[in-house]
Amino acid sequence: MEKTQFNQNTTLLPFAKETTSNLINPTFKDIFNTEILKESETIVERSKPLETDISTNLFPVDVFPTTIQQIIMETNEKIGYPIDFIAASLFYAASVAIGNTHKIRIKNLYVESPVLYLALVGKKGTNKSHPLTFALGPIIKRDDKAGNEYTEQLKEYKKLLSSLKKSNVKKEPEKPIYKRIIVSNITPEALILTHNNNKRGLGMYYDELAGWFKSFNRYNSGDEEQFWLSAWSGKSTSKIRVLSEPISISKPFIPVIGTIQPSLLIELAKNRTENGFMDRFLFIVPDGLVKPYLRDVDIDNSIVDDWSNILDQLFDMPMKLDENENPVSTVLDFIPEAKEMFFDWANKNTDACNNSEDEIIKGIYSKAEMYCARFALILELLSFACKENEKEFIGVKSVEGAIKLIEYFKKMGIKASKIATKNPLDKLDMNKQTLFNSLPSTFTTNVACNIAGLLGVKQKTCERLLKDEMLFIKVKHGEYKKKID
Repeated sequence: MEKTQFNQNTTLLPFAKETTSNLINPTFKDIFNTEILKESETIVERSKPLETDISTNLFPVDVFPTTIQQIIMETNEKIGYPIDFIAASLFYAASVAIGNTHKIRIKNLYVESPVLYLALVGKKGTNKSHPLTFALGPIIKRDDKAGNEYTEQLKEYKKLLSSLKKSNVKKEPEKPIYKRIIVSNITPEALILTHNNNKRGLGMYYDELAGWFKSFNRYNSGDEEQFWLSAWSGKSTSKIRVLSEPISISKPFIPVIGTIQPSLLIELAKNRTENGFMDRFLFIVPDGLVKPYLRDVDIDNSIVDDWSNILDQLFDMPMKLDENENPVSTVLDFIPEAKEMFFDWANKNTDACNNSEDEIIKGIYSKAEMYCARFALILELLSFACKENEKEFIGVKSVEGAIKLIEYFKKMGIKASKIATKNPLDKLDMNKQTLFNSLPSTFTTNVACNIAGLLGVKQKTCERLLKDEMLFIKVKHGEYKKKID
């Protein structure tokens, strides 16, 4: 299933110099003149893209074990899943399956767990959700099976409880627990309670990611955004009272994934760049995505089975609990060569971060070191699940793959940030821009509609424009303030 990928940005080298200036059709002997080859190498070196160049950024599929590469290519060719979306979705599902079972040691007490925050970015109809459905399918089946078993166990529990009450036995039987893995549209309190029932970890999945961050603090006055900032780092949650019982999670493991339209990245970035919330996200923003044609071709069942078996291998990895019923993760160390490679890359990344004057780049690069380590751990365990290693340590191949992945995501992060920081006025047509620019800093609805009338803009159009939260703040009923001047 190997395919040759051609870089569409490849530039033909200008071999003609003094030695070949008079040759219209130079022969191989002429072209491979040593002097010209040296000149060519120099040109190629100069033409290499800068680290922040995002013009061409292909997902490095070759970092995965062969079986997973085949799954990616098969789903892309047969059912049109964009390679970037299906590859990222599989990577996320692997993270969920690993959970709190393993961590990677960078040095001494500096360890990282494989938590990922991922956003698949694309316009409507660009096949964002289906790759996620495929990747999470085996996990959803686990949840469905666990749910059915829980229902039956709950029935038996209630029967037993009823019979014990009649017999005046005071000791109650142990109530069954439903251990979910994938959650969505859940309150913070319910999330903590669900995580407490499944300390291996949960996966937060939102088909529309905007619905997630727009719901922050809807159910309580607490700082939900701060919770997610801490959860990304694996920090213990503070005690939250659920059904009058205080519950805390000492080792939260809640990776997040969802889809989002490019226009909503502005909303995601609003007030979330300074605190590092947006920097924690890995963005997948492929170029040239369009709604694919429906094809009467399907993938082999063996592809579905292969992916299910890989996740089964990861879920079968045991997780120990300490005397307080808290997870005890198995920690994997680098082999010396892999550690040297990782530290060399990390220090170069630090130099790039320190030397940049761009705050966007600084924010993205600041999280790259942690993510690179997490990628290496996931790749090592995926290789184990594909029966390519024994998961005893982090090897060179996993670190090489992690570096390729993080360089891909660094460029994608810059691309997403450029979209997110785009001036919201740019999306307006000329008449609406003129109306916006004609409005004072603060104004009433009547003033806005009067100015709109003078400019030939309909009243309904004006009223709809005032509802745009990226442009205006509603001070009170009938009174607005411009966000930008």
